[in-house]
Amino acid sequence: MILKRVIMPLFLLGIILGLSSVAHAQVTCATTSTPASRATATGHTEVTGDLTITCTQPNGGTGATLAVLQVDYGVPITSSATFPTGRPVTLSCVTSVGFVGTGCAAPPTLVACSTLGCAQTNIFNPGAGQIQINLPNGTFGTCATVGGCSMTLGLQGVLVSLAGTGKSSVSSTISVATPGNGVFVNGAADTSTEITTVLNGIKDPTIDATAGTATVTAFGTTFHPGFGIDIVENYVDFFRGADQFNCAGPSQPGISAPPCSPGAFIGVNPRAPGSATNVRIQFNNIPAGVVISGCSVTVTKADGSASALAPALSSTSVDITNPTITIAMLGAGDPSQIETAVFSCTTITVAAGSIPLTGGSITAQVTLAPTGGSGFSTSATAGQVPRYASSLQPTAALTVVTVVPSTTNLLVPFAVAGGGFDTGIVVSNTTADPFGVTTGGAIPQNGTITYTFFPNGGSSFSFTTGAAGTPTGNGGLTSGSLNSGNTYSVLLSELLKAAGKGPAFSGYIFITSNFTNGHGVAFAVSNFDGKFTSYTPMLVLPPPAGLARTAPAGGAEQLDQ
Repeated sequence: MILKRVIMPLFLLGIILGLSSVAHAQVTCATTSTPASRATATGHTEVTGDLTITCTQPNGGTGATLAVLQVDYGVPITSSATFPTGRPVTLSCVTSVGFVGTGCAAPPTLVACSTLGCAQTNIFNPGAGQIQINLPNGTFGTCATVGGCSMTLGLQGVLVSLAGTGKSSVSSTISVATPGNGVFVNGAADTSTEITTVLNGIKDPTIDATAGTATVTAFGTTFHPGFGIDIVENYVDFFRGADQFNCAGPSQPGISAPPCSPGAFIGVNPRAPGSATNVRIQFNNIPAGVVISGCSVTVTKADGSASALAPALSSTSVDITNPTITIAMLGAGDPSQIETAVFSCTTITVAAGSIPLTGGSITAQVTLAPTGGSGFSTSATAGQVPRYASSLQPTAALTVVTVVPSTTNLLVPFAVAGGGFDTGIVVSNTTADPFGVTTGGAIPQNGTITYTFFPNGGSSFSFTTGAAGTPTGNGGLTSGSLNSGNTYSVLLSELLKAAGKGPAFSGYIFITSNFTNGHGVAFAVSNFDGKFTSYTPMLVLPPPAGLARTAPAGGAEQLDQ
């Protein structure tokens, strides 16, 4: 009897719990996807894989109350339920099995951006990369089917921007944002791969082998006025015109647009000219007064034939105030061959007031465009094309123009110190002259002097005036610089001591003065009686960077002067 008193309440409790379990049966959701690959990527906006959300409910379960599912892509979303026209985000009921009543008769809805507190209309929480799906009361009807019921939803049209994320693949994660009553996701969250791989659009640009690099002197003389850069797409379908990205076709009824180009990619991106492939050339270290002009671009295919692309330049020249040129790839790229854009400029001019230029290099790098910003343009009518991260290629900028500094290169063919002899070395800064700058005379400049010694049977070494221990010589230096109109005379033995070498030396010396119009002499001196033994004017050499070098078939280098 006591046993019955104990068992009976437990039996009744089990029945109650069982009924409660049926009345509040769980709705469990999971996701699968068909991942997008490189073949469907667009370059500006990446197309995600179509997402399938399957929710199941056991036999006897009743409709769940309001719940909100959240799909998180982890990268900014660039589309919405109304944008872009022709390929908006859509949520559809694919199948509904076994429900009595609502089931998919009342489709779930995407949560409006205003509900999420988004700053932009028609974009679903773009910064967080999330889409939320309302499962209102009655979405799941009563399940009276043995084995349970199921409903499958399809989420399509989601476009994302990977700019600045560092990601080469994308996955989506579904979770419950608002639990409602009895809606669960497998585990804490359910993840599906959306994009398998995303390649960089272009390879590291290189100097064009035919155009080469340019050389200009500090006084504006160009030895070789032109240069070229090869910009090669990293996969065959990256260089595309706007129509190839977002052409309006038969699948987009009601859209007024020009006819589609051959091979057009129908209805992926917003229809906007900026959706064409754009690359930007960024120039660095352009000196004031220097203008690089005569710029153009051509596109060729891997087989050497001309491309149907008609690239347009934002400008045909650059200078210190306008150091960038953008190339818009208009027309139609070839989806079967790698294409190369050859960007070149043919003219360099230097304003008279900027002479002399400081020696150095003008460099260039390339990036995809447009860049910067939060990933979106501010106007829906402008296409809301996501910006690229400002990732300049190559990392080590290409030297496109060498500015030969205002120097004079002198050569002492023979100098000796030791064994009773020494060599006097004299350098004059003759940038002060009687002719005047406006009538062809030199521009007065001050500068240091570098001596590079090549001893017989030994290794070369250098010394620059202004360094510790610089010999006073005849007192012609001021803080290591030889001023315009002055002369510096010093003994070889003094220079060797300052350089920590010697005391003996026999060989030749290159002398580089950091000013133009340098001249000099060298004379051997006898330490026995202090008399001159020989006198040699220094050779004045042309700037090495101004000589175009070619290697003939025989292998010996020739100078094209």
